[in-house]
Amino acid sequence: MATEKVKGKLQRKAGNGKGFLVEGVDGWFNTSEAATPYLAKIEVGTEVEVDYFKKGVKKEVTKIVVVETATPSAQAAVAPKTTSVTGSTCAVCGKAMKDDRFKVCFMCNKQGKKAPSETHTSATETETKTYSSSGSRYGSAEDVNGKEVGCAAGCAASILAGRQEQPDVLLEHFRVLMNGILEHIRLLK
Repeated sequence: MATEKVKGKLQRKAGNGKGFLVEGVDGWFNTSEAATPYLAKIEVGTEVEVDYFKKGVKKEVTKIVVVETATPSAQAAVAPKTTSVTGSTCAVCGKAMKDDRFKVCFMCNKQGKKAPSETHTSATETETKTYSSSGSRYGSAEDVNGKEVGCAAGCAASILAGRQEQPDVLLEHFRVLMNGILEHIRLLK
């Protein structure tokens, strides 16, 4: 089977993520299992080059590649960076900044682009932000204690749910059950 090549903007993607349309070409293109992850990364409106072969009415894709066009960041790399009144420039595209409090310009920030120094955080920095200062993954001792008591109280309440007894008798049963369950939880640690 002879392969053909087409170039154009990705017009639309199928709901299942395996098919797509190219602007100016009639009919859907079908990706193979190997090409599907690449299609998922390409945004609609991006210029692509597609290698495919016809299998009856279907167009089976063998290769899909993004065509490199001059993007604002590529143009900034070629063009000299301009300086602003403040003297600072965007860390991503090099555009002159009006305010030196920010590292990234409005458009780069809107597109989710981050300054090079912001993208590289170590695993220990992430753990420090996520976990408590004591280094425990489960929080402080008071936090763990509170969770254990809450769990025991919930279990005891579930066991006693729907019982028809005097409130003081029911409360005493609750205390006995909760303390027994709490002791059991702490022994299992």
